[in-house]
Amino acid sequence: MKEWLLMARNVVLALLVIAIGSALPPLQALEEWIGPRRTALTWGVASSTFLGWLLLMGATLYRIWQGGGSLRREDIAEQIGRVKSYHAAPMAVFRAWRYAIPKRAWGAGFSDEVSIGQCKAAWRRQLWRSDSRWRGLFIMGVGAALMTVGLFGGVIVLGAPGLKLLFGGALLYAAIRTVGVFLKA
Repeated sequence: MKEWLLMARNVVLALLVIAIGSALPPLQALEEWIGPRRTALTWGVASSTFLGWLLLMGATLYRIWQGGGSLRREDIAEQIGRVKSYHAAPMAVFRAWRYAIPKRAWGAGFSDEVSIGQCKAAWRRQLWRSDSRWRGLFIMGVGAALMTVGLFGGVIVLGAPGLKLLFGGALLYAAIRTVGVFLKA
């Protein structure tokens, strides 16, 4: 019940921010500025999103190709079991899924964890030039950042003034927090 109340509170807060944003004159002025430039801005954010996706997926495939391991049939069955347990969540009203493990299956993947401090040290030492692991991680990071900016930017460009405030504020908050974490590390 507590989770539902927190979710309801967040929805009310988001609606409140949207309502306030719709009434603010600076956001009305921003909407007037965006209006004649909407097509060009839409192409810009769509390009950012697509480029970010290409970098993220390309780097993922690169990492798998460079150092990923083969998945055995048991690994694939374990992954399907995890997905099944997720879809059996108590909040589900109705879900129907069918999972089958084919007789012949092939898979590959990789797993990696790094801290922000390790990323900073690797960047300073320019490890992306010589180490495929860091090259892939940095490209994935740039791709994820471009996708995030593009997706949030799409709502900012196409949305109502209240949505611009909500999504612009969320993007600004995420950027400030990310920079703060990098500075502290």
